[in-house]
Amino acid sequence: MMTPFSLTDEQRAIQDAAFRYAEAELHPLFARMDDEDWYPEHLMAKLGADGYCGLTAPVDLGGAGMDLLSAGLVAEAFAYWNTNASFIWG
Repeated sequence: MMTPFSLTDEQRAIQDAAFRYAEAELHPLFARMDDEDWYPEHLMAKLGADGYCGLTAPVDLGGAGMDLLSAGLVAEAFAYWNTNASFIWG
């Protein structure tokens, strides 16, 4: 049996931002990545520059200090729009 829970407003905002980001930035890469077995060499640098690396690392170490559920919501959004990119990222 699952324990019911609700997302906080902050978690919903993270989920929404990640979903929109993945749709705009990751989805356009999907077909080429899948069809040509192509790896976009710029991807990890872009994800880092856009704040999507080190999500659960403490802020004092340069991370976002995000809780695991929030990081999971980001992973879900990335996988929804580009499973290949989500495997590279996560």
